[in-house]
Amino acid sequence: MDNNLKQKIALFRYSLITPLLTNTFSQSTAKEYLQEVIANTFDVPGGLSKTYSTSTINDWLRLYRKYGIDGLSLKSRSDKGSSRFLSKNAKDFIITSKMEIPKHSTKSIHHEPIANGYISYDEVSFCTIQRFIKKVYITPQKLEPQLN
Repeated sequence: MDNNLKQKIALFRYSLITPLLTNTFSQSTAKEYLQEVIANTFDVPGGLSKTYSTSTINDWLRLYRKYGIDGLSLKSRSDKGSSRFLSKNAKDFIITSKMEIPKHSTKSIHHEPIANGYISYDEVSFCTIQRFIKKVYITPQKLEPQLN
């Protein structure tokens, strides 16, 4: 997402909380203003139509009071593109397993690191393993992993 869109989103959020910050809402109480805001659907910069909850508006108020307008802009995830649950040993084991038997299904590969103690059953989902295999691009047609 480019900085221009992030800035537009921050300004949009600011426009919704400004009446609460300055006590300039036309309703008799802040609670009534919030009820009106959460009842509406808004066209957000970027082309989405969204509704918001009271807790979201309150979060924006808190972020604005703490960080200013920068607190209202979207932040990129710091862990974007990296696996949060797979250890280096588990990743190596999965790659090795898939390369040894390329036609092994993701389901069977999901069970192997659990059986060998690299991960626990409730720690890593089937989808996490599937995403990892797709990310490193291990397929029966291409046995060499390609890390992006």
